[in-house]
Amino acid sequence: MNGPTFIGIGGQKCASTWLASCLARHPDIFVHPKKEIKYFNEKTQDFAPNTNFDQAAQWYLSHFEGTDRFTARGEFTPDYLTSESAPQRIHQMLGEVKILCIVRNPVDRLRSHIRHCIRRGLLKAPPNNLVTKNNLIDAIDEYPGLIINGHYAQGLHRYIETFGRKSIHVSVYERIIPAPQQGLCEIFNHLGVSSDYNCHDSEKVVGAGYIPRSALLEQIRIRIYRVVSRRAPSVLPLLRATRLTDLYKKLNGKNSKIELTPEAVDYLHDIYRDSNRQLEQILGYSLPEWSHGQISYQRSA
Repeated sequence: MNGPTFIGIGGQKCASTWLASCLARHPDIFVHPKKEIKYFNEKTQDFAPNTNFDQAAQWYLSHFEGTDRFTARGEFTPDYLTSESAPQRIHQMLGEVKILCIVRNPVDRLRSHIRHCIRRGLLKAPPNNLVTKNNLIDAIDEYPGLIINGHYAQGLHRYIETFGRKSIHVSVYERIIPAPQQGLCEIFNHLGVSSDYNCHDSEKVVGAGYIPRSALLEQIRIRIYRVVSRRAPSVLPLLRATRLTDLYKKLNGKNSKIELTPEAVDYLHDIYRDSNRQLEQILGYSLPEWSHGQISYQRSA
C-alpha cells in the first residue's frame, strides 16, 4: 500500500482548511477527509490530546488505503509546522515527500487563534472583543502556542534541513486569497498534477471563525464532530458541502471580529520582526502586506 506523497504542515489558522478543501477537488489529488490526522507531531501543553504517534505506522498508512489511483495523496495537520519531531518522523516513514505550507500575517493569525480559543471555551472574550496588551500577555502565558504558531521561519528551517528547499512549497495567505487559481496552479505543479484544473469553489470561505452564542451548544457540536471524524471521516466532505454548517453559524454565531489595541499590535510586531525577516529570506521576497496598517479582516480560517 502506498502512503502519502505530500504532507501539509500548516500553519494554524492560516486557511489550511480552505487549501485542503481546494486540493481535494482536483481529480488527481487525494486529501484525507479528516484533514488533521495528527500523527507525526508530539503532544504540546496547549491542546490535548493532539497526537496519535503512539499508534503503529500501519494505523497511519491505513488512512490512505485504496488511494493508489491518485497521483498525489496527502493530509494536512497544522501542528506539524511547529513540531520539533515531525520533520524527521515524516522523513523516516515516508521518505522524500513534498511539503506544503501556508502562512499568514502572524498578527492576524494570532487574532484568529484567540477567537478559536474563545469559541472552545479556553479563553474568555474581553470586553467589547477588544484585546489589550495585558489581555494578550495573560493569554500567551496560559497558551504559549498563540505566539509560537506565528514563528513560521523556525519550523520551516527544520523542514528545509530535512527535505531541502525545493521539496517545500510555501503559500502566503494574503497573496493566494486574492488570486486563488494562480496560487493553486503553482501548488498543482509542485505536486506533479495537471495545473489546468479550475477549482470553481476556490472563492468560498471554509472554516470561517465565529464566537458562539451558546457555549454548551458549541461543545455539543465539537463532540459530534469528533465522533464523526473518528468513525466516519468520509462523511465530513459531504457535511461541508451542505448548508448545515452555515445554518449552525447563523443560529449560534455572533459578531466574531476580535480587535487588538494599537499597543497590542506593536507588541506583536516587535515579537515577530526577526522571524518575519527570516521568512522573507526563505521565500526570496518581502512581505510589505504584513506591515502596520495592512491587517485584513476579509477572510478567517
